[in-house]
Parts: sequence; C-alpha cells; structure tokens
Amino acid sequence: MQETFLAAWTHLESIVDPEAIGAWLVTTARRRSYDRLRRGGSSAIRWVDESTPATEDHAPTGVAERSSLADAASAVLATMPAVQRRCWELRHLDELPYREVAAAVGLPVSTVRGMLVRARSTLARELAGWR
Repeated sequence: MQETFLAAWTHLESIVDPEAIGAWLVTTARRRSYDRLRRGGSSAIRWVDESTPATEDHAPTGVAERSSLADAASAVLATMPAVQRRCWELRHLDELPYREVAAAVGLPVSTVRGMLVRARSTLARELAGWR
C-alpha cells in the first residue's frame, strides 16, 4: 500500500480524470503486489517493516527509505545459502526456539546457532550503511 500511495503522490500532476483515481489506485496496488510476489523475499520485507520504526510524519521520503531498506535486506538474504536463510527466517520471523529451528532444517542445534551468528553478521555488515 505504501508503494501505491507513493506512486500516486509522485504522479499527482499527471492525473487527467480525478474520477478515475480509485481505479488507478487499485490497478497500481495489484501490479505492485504481483511484482512483490514475483521477486519473493516477502518475509524479509515483513521483518524490516516490523522492526524498523515508522516515520513520524509518514512523509513520502520516509516511506521510500523504508522500502529501499526492505529491498536491501531482501537482497542480502537472497545471497545467503538456502539453509542459513531458512534458519534465520524460522528464528527471527517465525520466532521459533533454536530446537524447533534445528528440527525443521534437520541439523544439530549447535550448527543452527552457528548459522544464525553468520547470518546476523552478514546482515549487520551489509546493511551497516542504513544505520
């Protein structure tokens, strides 16, 4: 939704028929949703949105910045080995305890802990510019 309203804000001057704005918003939201689904990484986006404080004034620049951060986090997660990324998702998104993460991926708890340390380190290093 944020991307849709940001697009509306940036294209405000090009509106020819104000009566058609509702249909335009629905079409834009649908297209943006399809784009997100095609790209994948929705879990990373959910993580960033829940853990990153919202801007005070909901200004378009703040919305765009949060969207860029979500994209950056998704890109970092996509570079991780699949098992490491899955461990991180189960632990931080699904909030499962280490034992349940280990059972879900079929690895010892100690291995899961090591993978999570490396995943957190990678995220911290790659997203350091966002601090």
